[in-house]
Amino acid sequence: EEAREVGNLRNERLANLVGYCCEGEERLLVAEFMPNETLSKHLFHWETQPMKWEMRLRVALYLAEALEYCSNRGKTLYHDLNAYRILFDQDGNPRLSCFGLMKNSRDGRSYSTNLAFAPPEYSRTGKNLRRKWG
Repeated sequence: EEAREVGNLRNERLANLVGYCCEGEERLLVAEFMPNETLSKHLFHWETQPMKWEMRLRVALYLAEALEYCSNRGKTLYHDLNAYRILFDQDGNPRLSCFGLMKNSRDGRSYSTNLAFAPPEYSRTGKNLRRKWG
């Protein structure tokens, strides 16, 4: 249901969701192809020159427009907004990934949608286990 809801969001400032699969244990999302990397790569891993200020300002403006659009559609919370969630399309325009708008848990709770920062058991079971250290 949430994938369907996010799939109904359509805006030139978003990397729009074009399909999804929720069969059995499979949870697959398909978005528009964004061939020009992430904001993170452009900001922190540039090889020849840093991102120009004109582009940085365009990213800020387009991101604000994307968030305003989502907010006006009732998607006021953006889960895990970071530089990896800003993608660049074929024309070099920044677009906000819709995946941060989704809860990424089987138990219906909202956790970080960036699986790189999720505990290993979450990837296998969809649940976070509480642990005490020390």
